[in-house]
Amino acid sequence: MYLAFDNDLYNKKPGNIFLPGNLYKQVQVAYAVPRNISLVSVKQNNLFNLFPTDLHGQIDEGFYMFSLRRGGRAAQQVETLKKILVSEVHAEFYKTAYLLGKNHMQELKAKNQFLFGNEVSQALQLPLPQFATYYRELELLDSLVHEIHRIFLFKILKSGSV
Repeated sequence: MYLAFDNDLYNKKPGNIFLPGNLYKQVQVAYAVPRNISLVSVKQNNLFNLFPTDLHGQIDEGFYMFSLRRGGRAAQQVETLKKILVSEVHAEFYKTAYLLGKNHMQELKAKNQFLFGNEVSQALQLPLPQFATYYRELELLDSLVHEIHRIFLFKILKSGSV
């Protein structure tokens, strides 16, 4: 009962997406399953964004998919820029990765506003997060909207360990 009450209060906040029926319970169950958090880097000219994604995965040798909330700036940036970097990070940095969640709604910013290291990816020359262990350079092939998410399909350009 408390969770339903909390959901009702939270849903009244401006900009929040209301989850009708038992969809709120479904989301709670889905997030109870452990998943890898990766960081997405995007760049346009000399401006960047770095944000987490946890609904993602490699399909096969050549393709990768992930999902973002369709109303967020992160989804718009990926859709517009088309070439991105997805980095796996050390597990002990999970709190830092989650704190980057606010960047889903942020404009592109100067590189020094983010936790980028000195290394860059091989093909796209995008900066790698400081605590990256592995990365994939991706090119957007297609996307579709499903409910509150935009699902992206990418071609893997390059991948490698850091």
